[in-house]
Amino acid sequence: MRPEWDQNGVLAELDPWFELQEKPPVPLHSARKAKLLSSERACKFFLTELTDTVGKRDFFGSAASYDLLVGTQPDFYRAFMIRTWRNIGESGVVGLLHPDTHFSGAREGALRAAAYKRLRVHGNFVNEMQRFFEDVHHAVSFGVHIYGRPQEIRFAHLSWLVDAAQLPASLALAASGLLPPGWGPDSGTPGVRYKGEWDGRPHPDRVIIVDREILALWSRLADNEDLPVDQARLLSPVSGTEHAAIRALANCANRLGR
Repeated sequence: MRPEWDQNGVLAELDPWFELQEKPPVPLHSARKAKLLSSERACKFFLTELTDTVGKRDFFGSAASYDLLVGTQPDFYRAFMIRTWRNIGESGVVGLLHPDTHFSGAREGALRAAAYKRLRVHGNFVNEMQRFFEDVHHAVSFGVHIYGRPQEIRFAHLSWLVDAAQLPASLALAASGLLPPGWGPDSGTPGVRYKGEWDGRPHPDRVIIVDREILALWSRLADNEDLPVDQARLLSPVSGTEHAAIRALANCANRLGR
C-alpha cells in the first residue's frame, strides 16, 4: 500500500507486453513506449497515473499533512493510523489491524515514539497456520493495535501469536494471575512451537509490559543506545522468561562490532 511509481505496470494496462516481456533491450522498450504514448488517449492515461502517484507520495510525505512520515517510506497504513490518532478525542480508543514495519525501520524513530505513547495493547500475529488469510503467504506477520490518548509509555505486548484467541485469553490470565487450566510441570513454557506444532496456547507469561525501562534494555541489546529510548526498536520475546537472557546479553560490554 505504498504510492510507488511502477512505469511498466501502468504501460501494461494499455499493452500487456510491458509486463510479460522479461528484460527487453532498452532500445526496444523505449521505441515501443514512444509508439504507445503517441496516442493521445494512452498519453493522457499515462500522465494521469503519474500525477496521481506523485501527488499521493508528496502529500503523505509532507510535513504539513503527516509530519511523522517525513523522511520515511510513505505508506497508506501509516497515514491511516495517524489519522485515527487525531480523531480519538479526549477519551476515545481505536483498534486497528495493520503491519508492524514501523517498529523496526531505521528512519521511523519519531513514528515509533508516537505509537508507543498511544499503545495500550499490541499483539503480533504470524500467519504460519494460515488461520487468518488463506491466500496470504504463511510468513506474513501483522499486528492488532489498541490505541488511546498519549501517555507515559506502558502497554501490553504479545508476540508470535498464531491463534486469535491467544490474545484476549493471555491478557485475561495475566490480569487474574492464574495459569491456564490443566497447565502442569510437563507443559513447559509458552514458545513458538510445542511438541512439534505451532504453539497456540494462551499463557500469562506471553504478556510483556513494555515501558521506558524495557525499551532501554532492548536498545542496549541491539547496541542502538544512540537512539532516544522512546524510539527504540521493538523486540519480540515470546514470553517474560526470556528477559533474564536478554538482560545478560544487553549488559555484556564485549561486542563483535568493537
